[in-house]
Amino acid sequence: MTISGEGYGQSAGKVSGRVADSTSAAVDSATVTLKSAATQNDIQLRTDSTGNYQFENLPFGQYSITVQKTGFSAISRTFIVDASSSNIQFNFELLPGTIADVISVTAVRGEREIQDIPVRAETITSDALLKENITSTQDGLTKVPNITAVGNGPFQMRPRLRGLDSSRILIMVDGERLNSSRVATDRAGIEIGLVDPSLIQSMEVVSGSGSVLYGTDALSGTINILTDQPRTTPTLRVGGALNLFYSSNETGRRGYGRFDVSGKRFAFRFGGGLERFDNYHAGSPFNESSNYLFTTGVLKSTVYSRVLTDPFNAPFARTSSEIPNSQSQGNTMNATARFFRATRAGCASTGCDVAIRTSGS
Repeated sequence: MTISGEGYGQSAGKVSGRVADSTSAAVDSATVTLKSAATQNDIQLRTDSTGNYQFENLPFGQYSITVQKTGFSAISRTFIVDASSSNIQFNFELLPGTIADVISVTAVRGEREIQDIPVRAETITSDALLKENITSTQDGLTKVPNITAVGNGPFQMRPRLRGLDSSRILIMVDGERLNSSRVATDRAGIEIGLVDPSLIQSMEVVSGSGSVLYGTDALSGTINILTDQPRTTPTLRVGGALNLFYSSNETGRRGYGRFDVSGKRFAFRFGGGLERFDNYHAGSPFNESSNYLFTTGVLKSTVYSRVLTDPFNAPFARTSSEIPNSQSQGNTMNATARFFRATRAGCASTGCDVAIRTSGS
């Protein structure tokens, strides 16, 4: 004869109690979490208006209970439910919480309305650039408050913002930063002529420190140049544009060209520019100044070498209308390719952009 039997764990444990603050006032809506050490499962509930809570039908075993409430420090206890202690009562006294010693403040990028930005921001649209008839990208920034140009030539002009060096203003193209030297000299900084002016859709100038988001490059502010991106077309389409400029004074030639190819799943644009300017001529007839540089006072010079043979206070005289070293030349190339694929029927397409920009001077 065989006798068999089965045994089951008793589930008669109960935990209850009251949650109050340091003045013995009830704390309602406090979160009470009960966690089993054996199964790692937890049960949550909230205290009622009198601060009471209760867990019933708990299997024997080890548990931890945690009480949390906004504005108070969390408190925890560990206990065991067995046959000798199946009805347990825990009363909790919550103390006011403290502010953490470390507070992390982060910045994120995103689109915002200009009126919602707490710093000065300017936007130059393509229509405004067209009315100004700009000859370089830097020319489009000349009327923006607090911006001055440093240097000359097509690829040697660098913007300054609020008097700080050009290496302290961050230049971005379509939200992507351009690499810049951090040496604090007037010849450091981004060559803003890298961007073909015929491809500019708008320029955004934000004055004020952006170091939290971008680093020390943006100590004085940021300039974000948005280019006119190629768009997809229902059918294969090929197009282009050409912009030419000629000046007879210095035999100046400038040209910008663009070639576009687009379809349902791709869009490609190649743009380039070239400029050649000889020395500038002041015109004819030109006036010659025979006045001395210093007309009053007494000057005495002592010549220590024969390097400077002309007198120190010699009158200024120009024998030619040509301005030496005023010539400039440079070229630029921009290529943008965009590829799209449909995620599934009826959904918007996702795209991948590839951009290449080079320049020379």
